[in-house]
Amino acid sequence: MAKENESMVEWLEILTKPKDEVEPEDTVEVDTGITDVLPDIDGEDVEDIYYKHYGKPPSIEWSFSKTRQATIEKRITRLVKKFKPFYLVVTNSDDTVEEWFVDSGNWVAQKQEDNKYRGVVGHIKNLLPFLSGKNPIGQKNK
Repeated sequence: MAKENESMVEWLEILTKPKDEVEPEDTVEVDTGITDVLPDIDGEDVEDIYYKHYGKPPSIEWSFSKTRQATIEKRITRLVKKFKPFYLVVTNSDDTVEEWFVDSGNWVAQKQEDNKYRGVVGHIKNLLPFLSGKNPIGQKNK
């Protein structure tokens, strides 16, 4: 117990020194007792490890201009309500195709030219009209 108190006092002395008085040798090793909890990857891709443990998220195709998509919209709504990740291929009204990844927090990332999903486009509830979000993107707020 005394040894822990000495290291604590030494640590507090270093923290309370002004920045210009701190020397590089004023470091204290602290044993946190935490061991490495990450698995040994052995060159595996992080995506492969994720799929191995959780399975690959489903991929869904949805179009703005098509009618009779109630089943697809119900499936998307169910995944959003359960906070499940999924891939969404969206065909816009001008026939441009966008590939989105909806994460478990329901935030959308768009696929880039290098086949990586980066950047947040917005929340899925605000991007799809049938989810009736509070701040729909592409529609004027009343």
